[in-house]
Amino acid sequence: MTSLRMTTHSRTRRWFLYVLIGAFALAAFGGAYQAVAESFDRERSHAPGRLVDIGGRRLHLLCVGSGSPTVVLESGLGEAAGYWAWVLASVGRDTRVCAYDRAGRGWSDGPKGAQDGVAVAADLHSLLERGQIGGPVVLVGHSSGAQYVRIFAGRYPRQVAGMVLLDGQPAEAFERLPDFPAFYQVFRPVSAVLPSLARLGVGRLVFSADFDDLPPQAREMQRFNYSSTRFYRSLRDELPRSPSRSPRQNPFRPSAMSLLSW
Repeated sequence: MTSLRMTTHSRTRRWFLYVLIGAFALAAFGGAYQAVAESFDRERSHAPGRLVDIGGRRLHLLCVGSGSPTVVLESGLGEAAGYWAWVLASVGRDTRVCAYDRAGRGWSDGPKGAQDGVAVAADLHSLLERGQIGGPVVLVGHSSGAQYVRIFAGRYPRQVAGMVLLDGQPAEAFERLPDFPAFYQVFRPVSAVLPSLARLGVGRLVFSADFDDLPPQAREMQRFNYSSTRFYRSLRDELPRSPSRSPRQNPFRPSAMSLLSW
């Protein structure tokens, strides 16, 4: 009996060692794959818009169409310019419309420090000024992007002709959206491990064949963004500093400007 027990324990340890070695080998392969593929992406994929220097950092700005007022699109949580493709094409037939990558995602450089709603508004203000986008502009904010444009309007009211909030997240999301606290409690720890998974190539594998509902250029923009490790770091860092975590970031009060929300 003792001999049988020792044999069983020996086999269990051996199988555990095999699994551990296999996991390490898979992680090493995934890490090497991601490093090489990300380097290749940076060499092969060029920003479809302009890289505008905002003072030691560059933000990616993509504009189409002509006319005024210029419409500026502000993305929701974790998103970048690529997912606005159909809106850019549609609105661009009537006036100039611009989307951009917030700091740390897409082709934009990373932020200098903590990137809360006030910092996002300051970046956008510098981007419009340095990118020679004359105002006042119409701001369009989707989901959590609605809070970024409200903060911008509160800090730079003379630059804003109107706002459109698409499925806009309220500033008091924790109080006004019953499911939001539960979502935050689940997604916050999940977002913390996403950069580590991305370094192993998981994001690249998951999204390599996604975004087929977008035009070809936008599809490649989204795949470039979602395949990069820096995107998941940016997403992890954005969530705890979002305006919904600190409604006091938002000084906006409705005024004579036009405000549409749906």
